[in-house]
Amino acid sequence: MGAVGACQHCHADASRRIELAVKEDIGVRLTEAGSLTKTRTWREWRWSILILAVILTIASAVTGVGGPVGVAVGVVLGLIGTIIGFWASTSHKDTETTRF
Repeated sequence: MGAVGACQHCHADASRRIELAVKEDIGVRLTEAGSLTKTRTWREWRWSILILAVILTIASAVTGVGGPVGVAVGVVLGLIGTIIGFWASTSHKDTETTRF
């Protein structure tokens, strides 16, 4: 990071020189007021719940029941699999702000 304010030797206006190298998969926001915000987002998977949702989704297509009852059973199993699938993953977000 470079100098802030007027030059100590010639009293000319100076500006900040900031070099930033990022080696992670994160979002970086830099403001003129002097703060750096890093945002990291990731998803956590619950594999056992995801496998159950996939099994219910496949079972909804191959229930073996014919006619309108088979369609209703397939739709109900598909909806249950979808609802369970929502709990199969959780999105996380970390935000860290540094002032300089």
